[in-house]
Amino acid sequence: MGKLNNNIRWLDGNIYFGVVITIKIERKMANMNERFDDQTLLALDYALDEAMQKLSSMHELCPFLVMCDASGMYVSDHDYEDAQQMYQSMAQALTDMEYCSYIAVYDGQIDTDDGVVDAITCEYAAKQDAVSQVFALPYTFENDEFVFSDGIGEVGNAENLFSL
Repeated sequence: MGKLNNNIRWLDGNIYFGVVITIKIERKMANMNERFDDQTLLALDYALDEAMQKLSSMHELCPFLVMCDASGMYVSDHDYEDAQQMYQSMAQALTDMEYCSYIAVYDGQIDTDDGVVDAITCEYAAKQDAVSQVFALPYTFENDEFVFSDGIGEVGNAENLFSL
């Protein structure tokens, strides 16, 4: 369990000081702690925790963007039916200020050895990265509740939103 040293500011004006991450997600990726700095790891934990809470309580997940800079993390919702519009909206939010990195979060599906499964999907990229790294937290819906996998995995790359 981690505690954010930086404040989370939703772009609707609400500020959450000292947000405590309430989940313990096993990071199943090789050398993840060496690959990412502490702020990125905490932002990823925050994004997953927020997505799990929204999905569990509202049974839907509005796509959102966690934007990081030297002063903290900022969050904005991007609720669009069309994926292209969502990506364009997220890319526009990144150009509005000088952010260093982002995590785009949305509900999706991934291909596994067992077939296609539902998953919370997170795309991470820093401004200088050629592509974003895509991570997924698989889940099922059983007995009227969401059951989340005990770990996230890396599932590929996507276009860096800073380049759109």
